Amino acid sequence: MIMVLEYMSEYLGMFLGALALLVIQAICDLSLPDYMSDIVDNGVINGNVNYIIQIGIKMILITLLSAACMIVTGYLAARIAANTARDMRADVFKRVQTFSNPELDKFSIASLITRTTNDITQIQMLIVMMVRMLFYSDILGVGGAIKAISESRTLSWTIVGAVLALVVLIIILFYMVMPRMRIMQTLVDKVNLISRENLEACS
Repeated sequence: MIMVLEYMSEYLGMFLGALALLVIQAICDLSLPDYMSDIVDNGVINGNVNYIIQIGIKMILITLLSAACMIVTGYLAARIAANTARDMRADVFKRVQTFSNPELDKFSIASLITRTTNDITQIQMLIVMMVRMLFYSDILGVGGAIKAISESRTLSWTIVGAVLALVVLIIILFYMVMPRMRIMQTLVDKVNLISRENLEACS
């Protein structure tokens, strides 16, 4: 993971821009419930149609801003992931070119194909998900927790308990998934090996 972050550091400007847009998107999304409550309390109850329209227009503009941030963030995440994958493939290819025949036999051609195609593609997808979803959920969670605690101190223990339960669940899932990922890696190597043998036989 540290190596992936080193590659991503080449595109730090785009990454920071994506984070800034995620913060803006989270602020927009967290503000919408307040506007909805305001409409009910000051508009619907009092029968003030003009007030409802006024706040409704603000909500539409905030939603459009949030959507724009989401679209640009998706573009930046895709650019970061694609550029990082390109750099990693180039470096892996250069490294493989320096291997001797015994080293090639040690890794096997099928395994090297997997690492330069499937593995780097998985890293590329991970970067996109990390920028678009993981960081956004963290920012939204922290903002929501701060907002909830500021509204009611009694909610703090409930939020802490929920966060701890979520962390434990993530750790359990991580330890359950990793062995299966290694098995999948071996199976993909075998698929590449069989595909390569079939192609050589056809040629």
